[in-house]
Amino acid sequence: MLARNARVMAGGELALVRKFATTQDAAAGLRGLARKLSRQPRSPLAQWYAQRAAASGVKGISYVTDTSPANLTRLGYLALLHPEVPIVFCRRDPLDLGASLYFKNFRSGHHYSYSLATLGRAIAAAEKVMDHWLTVLPNPMLELRYDDVVLNPDRGRTALFHHLGLDQQPHPAPPPATATAARLFPSRTSTDFDVISADLIGFGRRFHRQLEPLLAAYAAEKRRPELVPAPD
Repeated sequence: MLARNARVMAGGELALVRKFATTQDAAAGLRGLARKLSRQPRSPLAQWYAQRAAASGVKGISYVTDTSPANLTRLGYLALLHPEVPIVFCRRDPLDLGASLYFKNFRSGHHYSYSLATLGRAIAAAEKVMDHWLTVLPNPMLELRYDDVVLNPDRGRTALFHHLGLDQQPHPAPPPATATAARLFPSRTSTDFDVISADLIGFGRRFHRQLEPLLAAYAAEKRRPELVPAPD
């Protein structure tokens, strides 16, 4: 949706924040790490994303999106270097999200997604991390509901463009649907032509009984004590 604006490049799951975090030694604590990063003449993160934009050959790119879930727990590193960078959190109904992850059959990693109880805990833990960052990070942050964006794409796009300070530029109409475009994937609501479909809203409900272990683990994890900021 953001890439419909000429100033935005859809980078996909680059995981560059996670990559940057693995290069840092946090043994000196948060304040020590902040002092170290403040002394750097140039931001490695800015350079990495700028290189991606340059490699695209498109001029005038202001933003490169990075949608990797691996970045979620490392957003504190992003905030230390770039408190001005906008962050977007998107929440999805845990039943639909759980069904989509369970049926995804990832090529590598994400083995937790094949244990319903572990999957339920992982979804709840991710939501709690989002809540934590919303409390402590200085970055401009926007929360979206997946269902709301799918059911009203124009409103979702308006919210996103406003959050990033982008003009509401006209976007081309999608090509007519084809047999390929009409295929549904439980983990993806858009087709190859980026035609957003609401057909997967409530998809998980048909598996409610089978997903009961997921829901029980999700509820139990949500009841656990919330994350709290570390003392100064």
